[in-house]
Amino acid sequence: MEPQVRLGLAHLSKLAYAGADLSALQQSCLDQMLQGTNTSGALMDLSIIAQMQGNAALGRDFQDKALQSHRSFSINRQIAPQTRVLVFAEPKAFGKNTPIEFLLDSPAFEVITFYPAPHSTPADLPDHDVAFCAGSSESLTTDAFFDAVRTLTANTGKTVLNLPPKLVKPARDALPVLLGDTIGLRTAKTARFTQDQLVDLPTQNAAPIGVYPNIIRPHGSHAGLGLEKLTSSDDLVAYLSRHPDTLFFASEFFDYATPADGLFRKQRVVFIDGHPFPAHLAIAARWDVWYMNADMDKSQAKRDEEAAFMDSFEDDFCTRHAKVLRKLTDTFGLDYFGIDCAEDTDGNLVVFEVDNVLIVHNMEPLEIFPYKDRHMRRLFSAFQTMVSNAATAATPAGPL
Repeated sequence: MEPQVRLGLAHLSKLAYAGADLSALQQSCLDQMLQGTNTSGALMDLSIIAQMQGNAALGRDFQDKALQSHRSFSINRQIAPQTRVLVFAEPKAFGKNTPIEFLLDSPAFEVITFYPAPHSTPADLPDHDVAFCAGSSESLTTDAFFDAVRTLTANTGKTVLNLPPKLVKPARDALPVLLGDTIGLRTAKTARFTQDQLVDLPTQNAAPIGVYPNIIRPHGSHAGLGLEKLTSSDDLVAYLSRHPDTLFFASEFFDYATPADGLFRKQRVVFIDGHPFPAHLAIAARWDVWYMNADMDKSQAKRDEEAAFMDSFEDDFCTRHAKVLRKLTDTFGLDYFGIDCAEDTDGNLVVFEVDNVLIVHNMEPLEIFPYKDRHMRRLFSAFQTMVSNAATAATPAGPL
């Protein structure tokens, strides 16, 4: 079945980030549905808009309805020749798959997202030159999804990026085991708990990990959603009353503030084909810093420091942490993934998260962040080169 066209996550995110009113686009999508034209594509865009507006349930409903009739959707389609990239994704909220649309935001690529169904067969796959597995590498459905993609692509003759023969899951509780003996690297002791297990701890006057303070988050959460610091059993009881999730990660708390000014600094680094690239440096007075709560746009001093971090990344950060960065790429074997990290007072790299769905974008206004554009373009170019090379390598050689 021919992929339906949609605007997609990257396009809608850029509009929303710039403060655009999406109501006209919503109406256009609704009109397409009423007219019976591109109905599933319109529903997928409505799903993203609903989620951006904070209505996750409605967004999931729109997505479910779209997938009832179509499983593949196209963005960036041009008349001129393009590299057709087939992206295998899970039918989940945005942010739960690799946001590849940002990385391939170029007229040189048509991005065709395919959501496999239990009954999907290789014959259902749209025509493509290269494929990419965008499902989360550490979700509860990871194994089944990656196995399904392997089965669907076993005989296509096309390269499938981010689909290693044996996936090493970068779950938070696995990082200390996978990386804990690496010199120059620190990871927090982390364990997975059910709601029932955590409920019992206050009666034992015990912290989830060692002694308080601990930090806790629902399993699968990102961008600080549900993330809190616990300083006592009372905090844990109160937290569980607000979060009815069934599964959680709890970790020891690292005070990684810089002694000189008491600020917390967290870097996002992306690995493409084994090479690290800077994505951002967030600086804030709060320990649970991420880029959207760091107010980087309000501080020239913070932006100057981020610019220096990005400009000197190869010669400074990569040189100091070369062995750790190599350990990360060797351990996980993914063509694309990212880390959120910091540096402690002893110069160790503190790795908080390893994930293949961390968002990387270039949406900050150029007049405020003039230094970021060249670095993000370099990152995007490296990803696009990797994809193009994989497409070329997968093309059978012609007759001699």
